[in-house]
Amino acid sequence: MEERGLASLPAPDAWADALIASTYLAGTNTRRVRRALAAVFAGGVGKDVVSRVWRKVKTDWDVWNARSLQDEPMVRLIFDGTVVRVRLDRKATSISLLVVIGVRVDGQKVLLAIKSMGGETTEAWRTVLDDLVARGLRRPQFLIVDGAPGLDKALAAAGMACRHKDARWGR
Repeated sequence: MEERGLASLPAPDAWADALIASTYLAGTNTRRVRRALAAVFAGGVGKDVVSRVWRKVKTDWDVWNARSLQDEPMVRLIFDGTVVRVRLDRKATSISLLVVIGVRVDGQKVLLAIKSMGGETTEAWRTVLDDLVARGLRRPQFLIVDGAPGLDKALAAAGMACRHKDARWGR
């Protein structure tokens, strides 16, 4: 039985595109991606391939962020802010993300928005809410929030005040 090395793999395809995209999202750059994949593809991955894949990921992300929510029958919305640690320019740093998850009538959860806004300010949440409304999201029956003051004020300003559950522990 002949042993196949990594260099004998076929040219980059969908799995390689996913690999390239995931390394970018982990905080690396084109030069490092190209260098790391050169061994796998016997030098067959150039800067143009890495750049093409990243442009495709960016385009797909932009399309996802602009998609219509008009036909999404959400009965509940879950709002939360979270902080993730990432590496940017060789430094570990924290990024604050605002996340909105919708719940359909059948209970299926759908990620509606994930935005890096620098924190849970009223203005940041209002930007996220305005974007969701502009994309056609209708007012749900119920909101699940964590009690962040900026979110509460943004919901009131956006006219989305409705029944809600404070999801903080013990509240």
